[in-house]
Amino acid sequence: KCDVRLNYMFSPNIILTTRLKAGYSFKQKQPHISVPTMFWYNKNRNGYIQLEIGNGNWISNGNAANYARKEVGDSVINQYPRIYYFKDSYAKILNNYDINAHWGIQAGLIFHRRKAVEHEVYKKARMPLQYISVAPLFELQWRPTGWYGPYVVLDYERGIKHFLKGDIDYERWELDAQWKLKLQQLKTLQMRMGVGCYTLQDGHTFFLDYSNFRENHVPGGWNDDWSGEFELLNSDKYNESRWYMRGNITYESPLLAVSHLPWAGHFIEMERLYASILASKNCHPYIELGYGFTTRLFSMGLFLSNDSGEIKEFGCKFGFELFRHW
Repeated sequence: KCDVRLNYMFSPNIILTTRLKAGYSFKQKQPHISVPTMFWYNKNRNGYIQLEIGNGNWISNGNAANYARKEVGDSVINQYPRIYYFKDSYAKILNNYDINAHWGIQAGLIFHRRKAVEHEVYKKARMPLQYISVAPLFELQWRPTGWYGPYVVLDYERGIKHFLKGDIDYERWELDAQWKLKLQQLKTLQMRMGVGCYTLQDGHTFFLDYSNFRENHVPGGWNDDWSGEFELLNSDKYNESRWYMRGNITYESPLLAVSHLPWAGHFIEMERLYASILASKNCHPYIELGYGFTTRLFSMGLFLSNDSGEIKEFGCKFGFELFRHW
């Protein structure tokens, strides 16, 4: 993956920024690209217009595959191992403006086109090869104590069938609260709680996703890539459910466990403990625990998941820190 950012300042209050996030998946044999561009017309009020386009993302949902299975049978389905996957291309345009330090609003339009990776099997099942959704969206932001405190966001999105060739009717609500609480001696608690639900699902709603489930609203972002997220969770666990409830907490400190070791501790800059929980239609509940640390050169995290009382997965993730101190 690569992440490149460019900025141009017309004045301290008017700024143009663009960002190229690109990568290549050797398993999927295709590039992934996301290009968000933001024009701040009033930086003091966080007023900006954002245009973002992206392609290459894969989204899966077993409901579409199960529908095709009923039409063509297991013998045909088994010949297409990637039947569950669709390529998701999207475009989003929105306007954001902060009324004051406590309240902000956002409104815009989002477009998704999801095309089947395995075209042939869906042709045989006489199903559409792609699904298009077009939805106006609205977001209300609340900062109870100002910029340096908790951040509460209410998202509403309404897909309208036949609007700009959209073929999906849906209505989505998500409520998310995030807080990065700084403690003494470089210690921090990073906390997140959220709920989401669909109050309308009509027609081909196989591939709807809770987009706010992955968004980061904390000013300045989390201190690492894994806080506020589920690292081992399959997205089907929440996207196929009409509702979800989630919670994430990360405790970080420069002195936890490995930092006290004679040799290795010399290289450790920060250690973190992760705990996450999710409840949805398909998990009661899903729990994820983890431990991570950061050095000057790389970060590493170890994660263990438990789904409905059964241990499911163990994972290890790395992140390189080669340019963080430039």
